[in-house]
Amino acid sequence: MAAMIFSWKRVSCLLALLLCLCVTAQAEPADPAEPAPQAESASPAETDPSAGTIGRNPYLDIALSALEEGNPILTRYNALTDAQITPMLPTGMPYFFGGQNYDRLLTVGTVQETTRYGIKGQKYVYGFDCVGYVRYIQTQLGDELVPSLSEMILKRTGAYKDYVLTELMELTAPFSLSWNSDSIMVAPDKRVKKPKKYPDKETERETYARVSSLLEPGDLLTANHGGRHVMMFIGTLRQYGFSAEEAGEMADYLDYPLFINCVWNPDYIERMAGYIAEQGLKALPNRGGVCVTIVGPRTEDAPHMIPDTERVKRPKNFYYFDLQGYHLSLLDMSTATSYVWWRTPAEKRGISQQNATNQ
Repeated sequence: MAAMIFSWKRVSCLLALLLCLCVTAQAEPADPAEPAPQAESASPAETDPSAGTIGRNPYLDIALSALEEGNPILTRYNALTDAQITPMLPTGMPYFFGGQNYDRLLTVGTVQETTRYGIKGQKYVYGFDCVGYVRYIQTQLGDELVPSLSEMILKRTGAYKDYVLTELMELTAPFSLSWNSDSIMVAPDKRVKKPKKYPDKETERETYARVSSLLEPGDLLTANHGGRHVMMFIGTLRQYGFSAEEAGEMADYLDYPLFINCVWNPDYIERMAGYIAEQGLKALPNRGGVCVTIVGPRTEDAPHMIPDTERVKRPKNFYYFDLQGYHLSLLDMSTATSYVWWRTPAEKRGISQQNATNQ
C-alpha cells in the first residue's frame, strides 16, 4: 500500500513538473472578458492640433453675419462657439461704391462714379464699401470710427501713432517691396531697410504665423495696392479648426492671418443676379461684396485666377485658393505701396468690447 502511495506521489510530481514547463514555453492567453487596461484618452483639443480655438467675440458676431449662407468660416464659427449667427442676406452683403448710409442697405441705388464695381448712372443693390463695412461693425459696438484711409496711412507716425501696431510694421516690412525708397518708416524714430530680394517661403510662413499671434479680432490692415483698402482680422484657418487635410491646397497656410472685407469678388455677380431676379428689382448685379481674404501668400502661390474683364486699364485679376468649394482670395503684401496695421485703443472702444475684454 505504501509503495502505491509513493508511486502515485512520484507521478504527481512529474505531472506538475511537465505543467510548469508547458506554462513557461507558452504564455497563457488573456481572458477576453477582462481586457488589458488602456490609457485614459485625451480630449480632441489635446490630441488634435487642428481643433478649433476661436472664441465668441462681438467683432466676429457682427462681421461674419455679412457673409453668405454656407460660408465655411461662418459655419465653423457657429459650430465652435454656438453663436448661431445668421447671414444678413443669403447671398452675402454686396459692395456698393460709397456705401456708408446704413439706412439704405438693400435698397436700389444709383452709382455716382464709374469704377470696377459699377458704371456711373447705373442702378445696383445698395451695400457696403470697404470703409462703410468696417464703420458699420464699429458703429454696432460703439467704437470710435476709423478716419479716412489716407489719414490712417499718412498720419500713422503722427496723429494716429498710438493706433499703429509698430511690431507688425517691422515684421512685415521685408515683404512689401514696392515702396519708393530703400527703407520703410515703421515708427516715428525707426526705419527698416528693404531686403534685396523677397524672403524665402519658410521665413514668410514663420513671419505671418507671428503676425497672426499678435493680432486680435477687430484689428485692421489698411493697404494701398492699386487703391486704398481696409480689412478686419478674424483669425486663422487653424483657429477655425481646419486641419492640413481639410484645408487641402491651403495646408501650408493654416497660420496665416485671415481678414474679412468688402471688395471686388466675381462670385457675387451670379449670386446677386439670382437675388435681384427673385426680388423683382430693376438693378444690375453687384460685382463684389463681403468675403474672406488671406494675407501673406504671393500672387504666384494662388492655384486659381478669374480674369478681370470689366476694367480695361490696369485690370486686377481675382486670385484665390479653393477652401472646400469656397473661393478664398489673397492679398499679396509685396504689391502694397503703403500700409498700416491698426488697433483702436481700448479707451476708444464701445462698452460691449470693453466688457468682453474684462471677462
